[in-house]
Amino acid sequence: MLSSPIDVNECDLNPHICLHGDCENTKGSFVCHCQLGYMVRKGATGCSDVDECEVGGHNCDSHASCLNIPGSFSCRCLPGWVGDGFECHDLDECVSWEHQCSPRGNCQNVPGSYRCTCHQGFAGDGFSCEDRDECVENVDLCDNGQCLNVPGGYRCECEMGFDPTEDHRACQDVDECVQGNLCAFGSCENLPGMFRCNCDGGYELDRGGSNCTDINECADPVNCINGICINSPGSYLCSCPQDFELNPSGVGCVDTRVGNCFLETHDRGDGGISCSAEIGVGVSRASCCCSLGQAWGNPCELCPVTNTSEHRNLSHRDLGA
Repeated sequence: MLSSPIDVNECDLNPHICLHGDCENTKGSFVCHCQLGYMVRKGATGCSDVDECEVGGHNCDSHASCLNIPGSFSCRCLPGWVGDGFECHDLDECVSWEHQCSPRGNCQNVPGSYRCTCHQGFAGDGFSCEDRDECVENVDLCDNGQCLNVPGGYRCECEMGFDPTEDHRACQDVDECVQGNLCAFGSCENLPGMFRCNCDGGYELDRGGSNCTDINECADPVNCINGICINSPGSYLCSCPQDFELNPSGVGCVDTRVGNCFLETHDRGDGGISCSAEIGVGVSRASCCCSLGQAWGNPCELCPVTNTSEHRNLSHRDLGA
């Protein structure tokens, strides 16, 4: 009679046969009940570690990395994120000053990281920023002034007659005419960088070109012929002697006397003259002497010699030309 086979208790024979698990003896074999994080693999003895990171059996945050450890896993937030790995929140490096932006740059937070950009007036990648020389880059800056480079920008030193704008980045014309009565006896006309006085009648610009001064019309011998010239602000008066009156233009005195006009004269020998060949009666001195007459009046007097200044003045003024 054959004897029944005796079961071998593998669990007793090898207490470590189910490492990381509990061994259960069965008829002719055994079963390993693995601890959490371990599993029985085909072809392997005992319990093998489960790589939760590989099989997706973890609950790490999407912004965390999974690290497999024996029987379990750990989560660690990625750079730029903070938390316990299971929950990760964005780290604002700009607020926490955990950035490497240049002091001449701006920090802009983005999810999980940050960006650096240079301040206006500086150039670079944001981590390193160097001053831009705007005056060299654009020679047309500061029209009517001089461009001066300063860190992060520039400013304009303006020429006379121009003031800088509020931001000192351009020059604007100064309207001198609104500052007061700059042009006494004239009107002020603003020009780029300066002004001009347009003088009233009877006034002229002085040598400096900025003031209107009275014109002394009496200094011109053409004015007030046969009279006394009296200068006045912006004009003049012509005072005529007895028997003279202002001509129609008001710039000279006309002889209003009338007398006879003579064609011939004779020396009397006593320093006087006698006149004959009468050619006109009751005519003015100018009408006589500017025609054929050689003498005029009673007693008669010689007419001015032709082409002399006295004759020209007579012909132009006494006739009211």
